[in-house]
Amino acid sequence: MPQLRGEHHYAAKINAEDVRSIRTLYLPGSSTMPGIAADFGISTQQVSNIVNGKAWKHID
Repeated sequence: MPQLRGEHHYAAKINAEDVRSIRTLYLPGSSTMPGIAADFGISTQQVSNIVNGKAWKHID
């Protein structure tokens, strides 16, 4: 059985559009990781993983 990725996973709290928004929001000098995490209801570590390409890497 294939592994579910991204928003198709049963425990996903965000979708591909949210991932793109997070990456855009976290530009140098703009929003902080804790602020973004609070806005999207996810952990600061997850925001870090998204911004650094460790999570949701299948999304541009």
